[in-house]
Amino acid sequence: MVLFFLALPARLPQLHAQDLKVQITVPSDDATHVLIAATYSPGSSRLSFLNNYGTALGLGDRIESLELSGKNGEPQGAERIAPGEFRAASPGTHFHYSVRMGQPEKAADMAHISWLANGMGYLMLADLLPRFDSTVPASHIAVDFTLPPGWGVASTIRANNGHYLVDDLDKTIFFVGKGLREKSRQVGSMELSFVTATKWRFSDDQALKIAERVVKEYDRRIAPNPNKRAAIFLSSFPAADSEPHWSAETRGSTVAIVFSEGEEGRNALAQLGILLTHELFHLWVPNGLALSGDYDWFFEGFTLYQALRTAVRLGFINFDEYLNTIGRVYQAYLSFPDRDLFSLPEASKRRFTGGSSVVYDKGMLLAFIYDLALRARSDGKLSVEDIYRALFQRPRGAPEDANQAIIAALSAPDGMKELTQSYIVDHASIELERLVSQYGLKIETSGPEKHLVVDRELNRGQSRLLRSLGFRH
Repeated sequence: MVLFFLALPARLPQLHAQDLKVQITVPSDDATHVLIAATYSPGSSRLSFLNNYGTALGLGDRIESLELSGKNGEPQGAERIAPGEFRAASPGTHFHYSVRMGQPEKAADMAHISWLANGMGYLMLADLLPRFDSTVPASHIAVDFTLPPGWGVASTIRANNGHYLVDDLDKTIFFVGKGLREKSRQVGSMELSFVTATKWRFSDDQALKIAERVVKEYDRRIAPNPNKRAAIFLSSFPAADSEPHWSAETRGSTVAIVFSEGEEGRNALAQLGILLTHELFHLWVPNGLALSGDYDWFFEGFTLYQALRTAVRLGFINFDEYLNTIGRVYQAYLSFPDRDLFSLPEASKRRFTGGSSVVYDKGMLLAFIYDLALRARSDGKLSVEDIYRALFQRPRGAPEDANQAIIAALSAPDGMKELTQSYIVDHASIELERLVSQYGLKIETSGPEKHLVVDRELNRGQSRLLRSLGFRH
């Protein structure tokens, strides 16, 4: 069975800070809280913590025992005015508090918010540190750690005399834990690291080799990787689970994964490879593109499809599993009554209120249809990968509106403008049965399930097209 977990985009309001010095303490091996003490030299009378992220709600309630004081240690009496919102009568420069760090209520949130369990955890500055007034000039943040004996810290940021100098709070993740293991290798122009504290049924070298294959594939087919360093953090779910599953998110150049091999651990390495085809591509899209706005339909939906194609090429799945995945996504898409109520850009803006998965499902199905149409109309000379390459060949500069740039790129090849207009700008329904028949594919229904299969009779053009996707008679 092929599993794809939809990662949530890491795009949060940017912190504006100047000379923010932070000490994070994990008091013991079995700690359920972290202690944070910080100095913020300009001073502030208001501290605002992230309260919701994706499906994780009420994060501000984890902030406890907050105290704010002035330059000379005088208490400022910070008052909690809302979840994660604190206000004092006068600006303070020193503050300390604790953050509850147990396992998230939903296991699926474990790659998206900070947690500690079983002697390890992910610390994400986005939900651990406050925001200040937006008028304060931006500068770096210095982070130090005090950890129990035997614990280590992993990050894409290199420590400087024990200090981690952070220039983007929202993209910074630290992996802390007892007995952390790290392996690194140079992959093209990028140093790639694999970090874990768990004993897996596969070796660290095997996991890193899989990741290297994925990165080289995207380097070759899309564009040279834009990062100098990247890290894959792999932790286990705190509670044993008989079914293999995962939670994952890529922030900046860090891929954070929480993974379950299942009771028997069958094909765990291949499942990890499938997951990495998706998450590692986020190092390119959206993180390597200077684009702005809500375009989850593309950087998640199209990425899901690109990852699926890569999984076929690298042998993690076969062509039948590729078609089965498209069939399951189509079935999920049809299950949403309001699936075509909005255009894809508009639906992306509403993804957390109107259901994020339908945006991803429709985006993935559109990528599949677009890829088939482009291959057919160009006689196999072009594919959806040419659209990615065109986006990376754009001149670098100030961020462009993502939807405008992507729609222009998708519309550029001959004969593709109408398809792009219908399914992205407008909100036409994807009728897969009708759309795929011209390419030698059909939908078969078995009870409530829909299966995408190859037609028994293929003409020469259909056969050539499907072979380019991995089909073998």
